[in-house]
Formats: sequence, structure tokens, C-alpha cells
Amino acid sequence: MTYSWGAGTGTWNANFDNRTYTGNVAGSGGASFAGSNIAAATGNRTMSVNGSIFTSPAAAGGVAGVGGQFGARGLQ
Repeated sequence: MTYSWGAGTGTWNANFDNRTYTGNVAGSGGASFAGSNIAAATGNRTMSVNGSIFTSPAAAGGVAGVGGQFGARGLQ
């Protein structure tokens, strides 16, 4: 995932169930982001995501990871 704090947008890239999903996410307040209808590279499937960006003292204030939930739907 890439994300621009200034623009409040980013690119989501996930591999799930032998498919690659790539699409846009947008900030939904603070450190949260969301995206919908993110298309799979193959087949007729889409993914929706809702998540947050996390930091930690070990990352010295930088991004330590992302967490949240996603759903994939559609035909093979």
C-alpha cells in the first residue's frame, strides 16, 4: 500500500485467494482509509477495504503497519 497524507489518497495492492487486487483508497478521517470496487487482475471479482494506519515507538513515529477489514465478492 502507498498513501499520501497530504493528498489523503493512496493505492491498495493485495493478494488474496490467488488473485491480485489493485485500486485506490481514500482517507476517511485521521489515520483511517477506505476503498470499494477494487478490481481483481483476473476474473470478475472486486474487493472493499476499511482500515487504519498504525505507528509504534519502535518505528520512531513512522508507520508500523496497517490493519482493518476487507471483503471480496464476485464470480470466478
